[in-house]
Amino acid sequence: YCDQAKSVIVRSTTRQTRPLKVQVMRSSIVAHQSFGLKLLTWLSNIIGYSDGLRRILCQVGLQEGPEGENSSLVDKLMLSDSKLWKGARSVYHQLFMSSLLMDLKYKKLFAFRFARNYERLQNDYVKDDHDREYSIADLSVQIFTVPSLARMLIVEENLLTTIISTFMDHLRH
Repeated sequence: YCDQAKSVIVRSTTRQTRPLKVQVMRSSIVAHQSFGLKLLTWLSNIIGYSDGLRRILCQVGLQEGPEGENSSLVDKLMLSDSKLWKGARSVYHQLFMSSLLMDLKYKKLFAFRFARNYERLQNDYVKDDHDREYSIADLSVQIFTVPSLARMLIVEENLLTTIISTFMDHLRH
């Protein structure tokens, strides 16, 4: 029955000339996802009571994994944003805002990672079939409108060139 429902949804929905992404998943996977969302919501609430815990969460989230560049939890979440559903995006964006973006040191480190991944984030944003209001790309407002951060990213990460070349690539395609 689930596969039949999936095919009906795919046939009857279109957004930007392609059908909505629909998946049939095992109940155990859905249960794990639900638990993960509850855990992220709890973490987002609990770090509001403890600066120390918030800093630990930021350090762990930004720590590079064994794979090297773009292997931190924050990078992996950012780069998988377009693959997540709206509820998951909303919860982890809120966690980012209540942790990484609340402390200047971690906001700066997050801004560097965001700038390095900017082109891919924008490409994913354009291809995304979800509601655009739930995109990690929206956090650019939190970063690029802070004059000191914007200056630093333009100088150290060549951000202006990245933004313009990404825009030009989108115009060509």
